[in-house]
Amino acid sequence: MKRILFARSRLRWTNWVRALLRDARALRLVLRDPRTPWYTRWFVTGTLLYIVSSGDLIPSFLPILRDIDELFIIPVALWLAIGIVPREIMADCRRRALILHPP
Repeated sequence: MKRILFARSRLRWTNWVRALLRDARALRLVLRDPRTPWYTRWFVTGTLLYIVSSGDLIPSFLPILRDIDELFIIPVALWLAIGIVPREIMADCRRRALILHPP
């Protein structure tokens, strides 16, 4: 029974990570879409730059707290960036991201 629960939770986790990666790729396409408003471009650009930058909001000398950045701040920033993009643009960019990078 424990194996089944572990397998289900692992499957949910991997599906969540795949969806997050798909949405990150879609956000890159959102920046190139001419229908995207300027304020959305600024927010998405800042979010993507923070993700690829080497800087952290939480200093690396704190042993356990340094991982909070990768575990919580980055997914929340992506979630906020996805939320600010108009729905029809995000849906179109998700479709294009799946075509460019199939699972």
